[in-house]
Amino acid sequence: MLAALSQSLARGRPRVVILGSDVPDLPAAHVEELLGIDADVAFGPAEDGGYYAISCRRSDPRMFDRVDWSTGEELEQTIAACRRCGLTVATGPSWHDVDTPADLERLARSPGLRRHTREWFKQYAPELLQRPGGA
Repeated sequence: MLAALSQSLARGRPRVVILGSDVPDLPAAHVEELLGIDADVAFGPAEDGGYYAISCRRSDPRMFDRVDWSTGEELEQTIAACRRCGLTVATGPSWHDVDTPADLERLARSPGLRRHTREWFKQYAPELLQRPGGA
């Protein structure tokens, strides 16, 4: 993530955003909000303690120092690391990501399910769409 953020900012982009690939029903408004936040770094908090997106107008080589990945503490630890670097930090709207079978079931019931994701469910997990509340 650091390389992607730093290299893109070095190319003159005013702000860079990285989205997780495990948020297929993320509302576009959440991304727009992150892009509009007036802080060096803005996070889209995931409900599990991580984050689904990071948006930066400045980066620092130490901004991910001492982050224990896959623990549920990623957001808190990354915010602390950014602040230690002197970066201003803010958070945007929270959202859920897909890490577990229960998360996949929740996604199948999402009213914001996109066409390609719905087609994936139809092909590979139609039983999830047929459950009560399935999309």
